[in-house]
Amino acid sequence: MKNMASLLKRNAGQIVNYFINKETNAKAEALNRNLQRFINMNYGTRNVDFFLYRIKIHFA
Repeated sequence: MKNMASLLKRNAGQIVNYFINKETNAKAEALNRNLQRFINMNYGTRNVDFFLYRIKIHFA
């Protein structure tokens, strides 16, 4: 019970923001997940400029 109370106290701002603005950080989390997946698929790429170009094209 104490853990739940401390969790609610720590995240009170985000919880209230959801009910006021109906917004979450789900879009940012999804973008981060997709970016991490893309990076993992292309691990070992030697040409950094081309890799960044591919990221820009993929997520544009």
